[in-house]
Amino acid sequence: MLRYLFPVCVLLSAMLCAPASAWEKKPVLWVSHRGESWEAPENTVKAFELARQGGSDGCECDARLSKEGKVVLSHDSSTKRMSGVDLQIAEHPAEELRKVNVAGKFRAKTGFAQIPYLQEIFPIIGPGRFLTIELKSACPQLVTAIKELLPASGVKPEQIEFCCFSAKLCKYTKATLPEHRVLWVTIGKESLTLEKALETLQKIKADGISIYWRSPLLTKENVQKFHDHGYLVLAWTVDTPDTARKMIEMGVDVLTSNCASKLKKQFAGK
Repeated sequence: MLRYLFPVCVLLSAMLCAPASAWEKKPVLWVSHRGESWEAPENTVKAFELARQGGSDGCECDARLSKEGKVVLSHDSSTKRMSGVDLQIAEHPAEELRKVNVAGKFRAKTGFAQIPYLQEIFPIIGPGRFLTIELKSACPQLVTAIKELLPASGVKPEQIEFCCFSAKLCKYTKATLPEHRVLWVTIGKESLTLEKALETLQKIKADGISIYWRSPLLTKENVQKFHDHGYLVLAWTVDTPDTARKMIEMGVDVLTSNCASKLKKQFAGK
């Protein structure tokens, strides 16, 4: 594998502008899924700090709106799985949500873990790294709320990208924040053909596609087709060396993993 010759944000921009033949020469990028979530509670400051310290190329987080419209990080719509306390994110104010311990299985190791505001993560991104924000509250209001936070973030547009399962919201996000990359997320069931996927990406003006690694849509031939049409290809959630190797051999551009820093080190120089 080639060494990194450019900062990650520059590399991603170059991928989108490069001719098809150049895609084969780029290195894979490693993204920490909800932070280094095998080492610390997911979507917490600690998990994102560990990702930066561990050397992953970027992080993925899950954004939702609290009752009063604050942008907080939580994969689930409720705090129950991570805390044992069932509070619906959209039905409670942020300060009430932040009093709940979301340490999950790491409670004994980390003690209290707090749901962070999105803006708490911006300073952790760091130079040459990027943040992928998955839009969990599938509504335009979430995009608007995040847009209001960006001017004071201190982070360049190329360092923040968005992804969502909703093709409609992807389209809205790209129209609202055209300077940022937007990826359409899909499980990639058998009913989703390459042709349908390409048609959707074109309609919503997305920059790429984020596909579950087990999807039959993920083949070397299809990855090349996505590249031929100018789209980035991300695979989630890749947590073993064998799976990572398989994705790399297919030509996937970005691997999202719960142990991204560890896997990146294992594949360094290969």
